[in-house]
Amino acid sequence: MLISFGIWPLLAFIAVNLQEGIELGRATFLTVIVSGSISVFLMLMHCAFRNKSGIRVYYLFPVIVVSFYFFNDIMNVLGDLGFTRYRYRILFLVGLFLIVSGLVLRWTRSENFRLIIASVGVAMFVAGGVSLGHAAIVASQGSVTSTPAEGSGMVSQSEVLLRIPEPKFLEEDSRFESTRERPNIYYLLPDGHVSPEVLRSEFGFDPSEFVGSLRNLGFRVYDRGWSNYPATRTSVSSTMSMQYLYRPDNLDEKEEIRFIDERIILGENRVMEALAERGYKYVHIPNGFIARWNCGPYVDHCIKKPESLLDVSETDVTFLVRTPIPILVQTLFRTFVWAGRITEFTDFAEMLPVDVEPPYLLVFHTMAPHSPYRFTAECESIQVFQDISEALYLGQVQCIDKQIVLAVKRIIETDPEAIIVLQSDHGFWTHEQSDTPMLDWTERRKRITMSFLGAYRLPKKCQDLLPERMTQVNAFRIVLGCIDGKEVPLLENHSYLPIWVYHPGAENKVYEWSP
Repeated sequence: MLISFGIWPLLAFIAVNLQEGIELGRATFLTVIVSGSISVFLMLMHCAFRNKSGIRVYYLFPVIVVSFYFFNDIMNVLGDLGFTRYRYRILFLVGLFLIVSGLVLRWTRSENFRLIIASVGVAMFVAGGVSLGHAAIVASQGSVTSTPAEGSGMVSQSEVLLRIPEPKFLEEDSRFESTRERPNIYYLLPDGHVSPEVLRSEFGFDPSEFVGSLRNLGFRVYDRGWSNYPATRTSVSSTMSMQYLYRPDNLDEKEEIRFIDERIILGENRVMEALAERGYKYVHIPNGFIARWNCGPYVDHCIKKPESLLDVSETDVTFLVRTPIPILVQTLFRTFVWAGRITEFTDFAEMLPVDVEPPYLLVFHTMAPHSPYRFTAECESIQVFQDISEALYLGQVQCIDKQIVLAVKRIIETDPEAIIVLQSDHGFWTHEQSDTPMLDWTERRKRITMSFLGAYRLPKKCQDLLPERMTQVNAFRIVLGCIDGKEVPLLENHSYLPIWVYHPGAENKVYEWSP
């Protein structure tokens, strides 16, 4: 009964996340670890309480399970009740645990109470198992109907593309010289990186050294750039579609295209469709943190950072952040790097050169400088169990910028004719913004979130294709124009706030924003 009580939250966790790209191997590993820990715990209790009355202590186990698995939820509830300081919440929870434990020990004198606890434990275990079985059946059915033949050459069969209209310039005669030597394309997406101008005006930091280094390497760096959208799912989806997907005039199509950014980044996009027609392969480097962005069926070549069993993956993080384990680890190991599997720019530089026959598009969507915060400005490892703050973000930006310069230098050394698109998806977010409807953000918060880093390295013959003002949806229009040797029509610069993003209860509208 007690083991059933301890395992059911894990079964439910796997069932809920199964469709989100959870790593079944890691989930099995977690189940074994948790089961073994529970067994050891119960054996210790059995040795400590051998007498008849002491066996009632076993019934404290459900209280321990709830406190462990739902620690983060309880902390959030206490925060909503006015316990703003974390240590006060901890003290309150400890006091509550002691009170409930005392009541349980008293009530376990009743045979009926013990029977109820046992029944609840078994029922929850069965419910978790049934839920996991149902999720597994749904997942297996989905994989049969949605998995095409492998490789970017089959991207035109993608179901996602059926929901996204083709840009008009691609509907025209798009023939190109088959003998033209086409450069490899590197799309480096540093998640959440603000523009140089915003670093100066809002963070008080001058990034001249970073900007100067990129310009010396042949990049055109835009000092001021405003993102088309404030979040990854809307920004990346539109960038890789080369058009605005979320506009005030197409809300009737919103349900068809929302929340598909992970499939688009994995190759189901108009950019890769057009490039595949031009003989390009798709190379993907997973960021090592978001399991949904591991390589999929449209990837021709997947390059992964070497992993070990002890690395902490997104599956582990998703599970463990619900428990007090991060707090314990932070206390014991002050410089523990939580996300050990994250592929950093330094790892990317070591992976070059890419052993793939050209031409290819390489996409590397990194978790930098987005949280979790892993580096100081000097690139020393830091605690990652800290609240999001501008100071931590700025330190990580300073470190990541040094890593970016080294990475692009490495690309140019190994592939001097490469086209490099260094473009973030949006700017910096705070916890407050995640909890506050977008229209209630201050203008400063909007500026910080809607800014983006844009730096582009094109062959000399294509440099005049770059406009005075850059917007993300035009990046690959310009790249395709360079490859085809013709001018491609660019879209006007627009910045939109789709206010249901991150705020499901908000009104389903899209507002245009101007800095």
